[in-house]
Amino acid sequence: MIVNCLGYKVFKIKVSDFDTLKVEILLTEKSFNLKEIVVTNKKKLKAEFLNNFKECSRNFEATSVEYPQLAQHFQVQNVNCQLTKVKICEPSAVFGKIARYRLRIYGMDPITKGPSNDLCSKVIEVRTKLKRSGVYTINLEKYNIIIPNTDFFVAVEWLKIPSNYDEKMFQNSGGYWPMIGWTSGTNLTLESWQLSYGNRWLSRQDVLLISAIVKN
Repeated sequence: MIVNCLGYKVFKIKVSDFDTLKVEILLTEKSFNLKEIVVTNKKKLKAEFLNNFKECSRNFEATSVEYPQLAQHFQVQNVNCQLTKVKICEPSAVFGKIARYRLRIYGMDPITKGPSNDLCSKVIEVRTKLKRSGVYTINLEKYNIIIPNTDFFVAVEWLKIPSNYDEKMFQNSGGYWPMIGWTSGTNLTLESWQLSYGNRWLSRQDVLLISAIVKN
């Protein structure tokens, strides 16, 4: 005889082993290790465009020796949104250059209000293509980047590699591609930041032409 019950170990016994007509069987509990269950809303997620821009400006910024990263601040209405796309004004291809750089996604430091911890553990490396507009949209859905709070940053990290270097970029010295478009701004919630080589984030008085698309 076999006794099988969910949550208990299987019990087997030969009927010939019964020595009475009345038998009491005690089952032993068995625990299960289940996989993670993700509960989602069946409703279609709503996309929100942050700092949306239509075209590149005439103001561009590259890097020489001053700072290795530029970051744009964003605010969302709800927590736990998913960052799905980033649109960026990066006109290197307009000048006939192909650039490689990395995107970094940061949370906000509660004290400095600047970028803090990485929200994506994977390397997001971008390689530009020849495009006259200089505007690129980068799909980030495969990285499953969740914004835990209402503030986050999208940063461009320059790669100091020979293929990115241009000795004629600046009048007195060379610099590295890509160039990032920017515009003057007065909205304090859209300020940009730059990382110094002393590993310190400093606030700037402009807005980078970087847009973020989140779903919530």
